[in-house]
Amino acid sequence: MNKEKIKFEKVIWMLITVFSIIISMVVTLDKNKPSYYTWLPLLPLSFAIINFFSYGIYNNIFDFSHNLAKLIIHLLYFIRESVAIYFLYKGGYTATLYKLSEKNINAGISLMIFETCCVYIVLNYYGKIHLKLGKLHFFKPTIRKGVYKKSKYKYVGFIMMFCVLFCILAYTMSPLIRNSYTALWDSSLLSADSYFLAKMEAQAGSKDRILFTLFNVFFDFTRILFPCFVLYILRKKIGDKFICIIIGTILCIVQFAMILNENIYILITCMIIGIYMLKIFPQYRSFMKRMLIIVGTIIVVYYFISVAFTVSIGKGNIYEILSDMFQIYFPGITNIACGFNIVDHNVLNTLFFDIYEAIPFHSTLFGLSGDRLSDLYNACNGVKYTICPGIIQSYHYLGVFAPAVTCGIVIIALKTQKKLNESKDMFAYAAYALLLIYTSMTPVCYYPTVLLSRFLSTILPMLIISKFAGNNYTFDRIGIMED
Repeated sequence: MNKEKIKFEKVIWMLITVFSIIISMVVTLDKNKPSYYTWLPLLPLSFAIINFFSYGIYNNIFDFSHNLAKLIIHLLYFIRESVAIYFLYKGGYTATLYKLSEKNINAGISLMIFETCCVYIVLNYYGKIHLKLGKLHFFKPTIRKGVYKKSKYKYVGFIMMFCVLFCILAYTMSPLIRNSYTALWDSSLLSADSYFLAKMEAQAGSKDRILFTLFNVFFDFTRILFPCFVLYILRKKIGDKFICIIIGTILCIVQFAMILNENIYILITCMIIGIYMLKIFPQYRSFMKRMLIIVGTIIVVYYFISVAFTVSIGKGNIYEILSDMFQIYFPGITNIACGFNIVDHNVLNTLFFDIYEAIPFHSTLFGLSGDRLSDLYNACNGVKYTICPGIIQSYHYLGVFAPAVTCGIVIIALKTQKKLNESKDMFAYAAYALLLIYTSMTPVCYYPTVLLSRFLSTILPMLIISKFAGNNYTFDRIGIMED
């Protein structure tokens, strides 16, 4: 079985390398590409070379319950450097951001290649030097019965009940909250414009705005912790039964009935619940892995189809839609190149408001206003609500040392993976899982301010709640041990 895994990993490694080389060749031979895309073939070609010399990171990479950080980071860079370029080519180089020139395209390509090299040096180096990271990769949960003395901390049940009741009451009382959330299957799924307009209905510092923000903070961590709490109680009361898997699946499906502007957060929530179920229901681990892959693929495809409709206006064919979608949601060469169009007359002021944006309740507490880098990015490129690529935010403040921020985030993701593997507390496990996913996605999909904001508003409260759990909600209490 181990030999079969190694063979599969080797095949994937070869396919990604060959696929990237082919994309590079196809784009090179394309006589219809704009003149400013002369260097574009270097992106997939450089990734093919980096991937070829990074075979070591494929070791157990598909053991996603314990190598999730490495898998997400590698997959997202492959999409950004190769897959997105393929759809850019097939879509006739269509993209929302259009202020492109040979100068900013070449600068963007150079920065992307430099960042990718640095990230994969970290992935290879960290994996070889810090051997302890792989210590728990092959653990098998075993069932062990025992009698445990309860901790003096008994508040966590009350805290969970308070959070759930607050969310229900706030949703019932506030039309602003009800109008801001919708279901994935609802044909009136909110666009970014609708969400921001709904948010602006209440002025900063008003009671409606405070309640709206409070609800978002509470709901974002409650929608993760409460299902995990329910599954933990079920595991403790009735054991490792298939009915628990069914209930866990229902709890995941219910998540799609409440979507705000960040649809991807729903997928992250379901992923965390799925990882948690793999941990506490070992008897059905193989079944759940297969189902997670199948159902996850269906949900992601459905999500991308939904997103495609939002960016399809003015596009001629499906490839143009996919080209634009990949550049927007996996900020690629067009988005990164347009980062060099930013004109900032006061860098320190912009840095201040980038950090200020990440503080929960900043408008209510301080009421300050000023331009963030994302505001300048959108204004200088004539667009709205477009994500400023993380490497651009780092480059804006650090110049050629920008990859240091990305590498730091990658190291945090890998260290969080180790923390997750060693976690013995239910609430801390969920918090580390969320931190792992966000730190793994930030280098490609987000920018550091988003990561800091998510940590302060969601992950930190989850870690604080875990402190009130004492040893009452540890995995060994439900018989989950690590050999």
